[in-house]
This record gives sequence, structure tokens and C-alpha cells, in this order.
Amino acid sequence: MKFLEITLPVHDPSRWVSWLSGHLGTPPTGGHGVRIGWTILHFTTDSSDDPPGRGHHLAFAIPTGSINDAARRIEEETDQPLLSDDGATVIDRGGNWASRSVYFAGPENSVLELIEHTDRPASAATSPSDGPPELLGVAEIGHGVSDVAAAGDNLATRYGEGLPHGFGDPARRVIAAYGDIDGAVILAGKDRPWYPTQDVLPATAEAAFVAEDDGRS
Repeated sequence: MKFLEITLPVHDPSRWVSWLSGHLGTPPTGGHGVRIGWTILHFTTDSSDDPPGRGHHLAFAIPTGSINDAARRIEEETDQPLLSDDGATVIDRGGNWASRSVYFAGPENSVLELIEHTDRPASAATSPSDGPPELLGVAEIGHGVSDVAAAGDNLATRYGEGLPHGFGDPARRVIAAYGDIDGAVILAGKDRPWYPTQDVLPATAEAAFVAEDDGRS
């Protein structure tokens, strides 16, 4: 599925729009929103009691084969080092979620990610040699929850039983992904550190989304 629209509750919507536009080149859509490839990302003011120190997770899909160039560009654009796992900044995964990722810090202690998927066709388009990396769309929304299995069942109820369980521990106690490489909701137990940091992703105000089935199985 593809996230056509996402509404994300944050503490400072204007800061998010300014940060993403300034560092990632995402064009504002008017109001508190930006366009990221196939996704329009809206920000609303979070009126819950979540502390300002908590963060969200978003992953942005990039063309397959561009991860090393994207890693260089994102460091240049943010003027900050990438987040690392024991010194490694490009994380290479196999299995049914074969991909390569880099992680970086965003507004309000968020953990942001650029991800290329092995199963996505490489882009034939050429891009300038500098500036922000090419973003295809939002590929993942991370959500800290108190009960991973219950939250997954709630997703299935709201968005359809056909929403696939992409990866995670089989009992859905710690982490579970629902969706596919073009759009997935990542549910993580509220006490689980959000990779590759050692910071937990506390239970956060849930993002709402509108998605379309892109025909992938």
C-alpha cells in the first residue's frame, strides 16, 4: 500500500514543516503540510499529555541503488552525523524486508530513515549531484504502543484484514510491521529502544493515514 496522506500529531507543526522543507527540500502544501513524493504529510498539534521529549519515526523511500549517495547528501543537508549501530551507518538487511537504510535525527527527538528496498526497481531518472536526496514517498510510520498485538488487531479492524504482517516477532510482543515496502506501520513496544538508538519510543499519539493498494502482494 502507499500512504497518500498522513496526519501526524506533533508538538510544533510549523517546526516540522520548516525543518523538512529546509533540510530535505520537501515543498510545503499550505497550512501545516509538505509533499514527499507520493505522500502528503500533514501535521496537527498534539493535545495529549505526551511529553515533548518523545519522538516519532518516519522512513522515506529512496530509489534502489542510491543509499550511499543519499547518506552523503543527508549529512550535508542536516550538518549532522548519521545515527549508527556500533559504527555502521548503512544498515543492510536481508529476509522478506531486504533493504538498506540510514538513520538520522529529526525534529522533536524523532528518528528518521532513508530506505532503499531490494524489490523496488531502480530509478532510471538522473538527479543533480548535490542537494537533498530524492524521496519517493513515506514508506514507514513508527508508533510506540503499550500492546503490540492489540494495536495490530486494531489496525486490521480499521484498515482491513488484508493488511499483511510484514515482519516482527511471531507473537507480536515487541515489534510488528503491517503493510509492504511501499507503506508499512511499524508497531513497537513502548519500552523497546528505537533502532539504531538506545532511546525508547514511548507510546505516542497515533498517526492517521489514507492509503491505496498498489497491487503488491
